[in-house]
Amino acid sequence: MSENDAWDDWETAADTGLADFKKPETPKTTSINKQNKEDANAKLWKQANEYSTPTIIRTDTIQTQYQPEIKILKRSNDAPRGHLKGTSTGTAQTKSLVDREKDYLLARKRIFGDQSTSGHSNNTR
Repeated sequence: MSENDAWDDWETAADTGLADFKKPETPKTTSINKQNKEDANAKLWKQANEYSTPTIIRTDTIQTQYQPEIKILKRSNDAPRGHLKGTSTGTAQTKSLVDREKDYLLARKRIFGDQSTSGHSNNTR
């Protein structure tokens, strides 16, 4: 810092009057100026909100547009109706409750091993 420069120290700048900053005065707006600004803003918003559909110009007019072939599909008359997928026509028999529990216990033994069957009882319902 130089000793003679008033800008180096804010106290020196304040003493010499360099720090006195006056806000520039803004001209007072009249109602006519205010109305003109409001009209200009309204016009700008109106232009911004207008929607116009863009025009698409194709440059590849040689190429034809793809149109899919329409086919009406129909099932044959000999196809079974009303059956669920994966079931046979009347050969499946329903198992009794005892058979289903037996199959369940076998599957559980296969998955978890022998130790898991000890905690399971058939009478817990």
